[in-house]
Amino acid sequence: MEIRSSNNRNGMLFYIWFDWQTAQIKFNLISDYDTTLPFGCEIEITNKLEPIIEEFLRFPYHDGFPFEEVSDDDEQMEEGVKGETLKVFLFKLNR
Repeated sequence: MEIRSSNNRNGMLFYIWFDWQTAQIKFNLISDYDTTLPFGCEIEITNKLEPIIEEFLRFPYHDGFPFEEVSDDDEQMEEGVKGETLKVFLFKLNR
């Protein structure tokens, strides 16, 4: 519906990723005018949705992070995560 009602003459980019901080699979739809996705980290574009779903299913903290695992070392953990590549499923929707 959003694509049909859009005044955009271009297509749209539909993309999905697993957000480990919220333990959720997220998706978005943007114009393909600019193909740069709005992530501040390295991304790996995939044409298969399965790796993202598998990453979500294997994630051990769907009910939250145990308090025992929260520590002053969180900065080190954050820096380690910043170096990881985010898998993003990308699909172009033509107008």
